[in-house]
Amino acid sequence: MVLVDTNILSVWLFAGDPNWDRIDAFLQRLGPEPIAASEITRGEIEYGLAMGTLSAEQKADVRTRLDAMPVFWRPVDASVASTYGALRGALFAKYAPRDARGNVRKKRIELLPLPGATAIDLQIEENDLWIASTAITLDVPIATRDQGFDAIINICPPEFAYTHPRIAP
Repeated sequence: MVLVDTNILSVWLFAGDPNWDRIDAFLQRLGPEPIAASEITRGEIEYGLAMGTLSAEQKADVRTRLDAMPVFWRPVDASVASTYGALRGALFAKYAPRDARGNVRKKRIELLPLPGATAIDLQIEENDLWIASTAITLDVPIATRDQGFDAIINICPPEFAYTHPRIAP
């Protein structure tokens, strides 16, 4: 099984995308290997539809194609949430700004004062952290073109040892 990130699935969803042939060839090379995606990915696609200019009919068509894709949709459950908590803690332990005593100043990205307040400083966007948590929980590789996943994999706490490389089709 391989978990596909939003930037892979959304290209595969739209055959007119200039990267479609490359992504489709990559997914075809997986053969009978199951393809999984986090429900967070579905949410990101829904966000794209909400912010885009497609008509209601076109959005319905996209949703129909999305539902027809041969993808195992993985929900966010207790095991994914546990992994997420450990990963987010490890990210803050490594990257969050600290006070004079060496303590993390704030425990939520949105509360951190600039500089040091962004997902860029912590090297991950919130949704990508949930998607990575899903892959780590399933113990499967992530297919993504987003290098931010490398930072997550590199700080993975020992109890969530993750040995799969990021696959960049």
